[in-house]
Amino acid sequence: MRRVVDSGRLHAFIEALGRVARAEARVYLTGGATAVLQGWRETTIDIDLKIDP
Repeated sequence: MRRVVDSGRLHAFIEALGRVARAEARVYLTGGATAVLQGWRETTIDIDLKIDP
């Protein structure tokens, strides 16, 4: 079973994604991840994202 994603884990994921990126891009977060970042909820079960180069 996966661990839930809280604000700390979400920020760590975003920072790690930025470190390994090979080119500039926009990353759009949706769903529960956005709710966690906005403080509307404390956790989510996954991170939905779209990357536009």
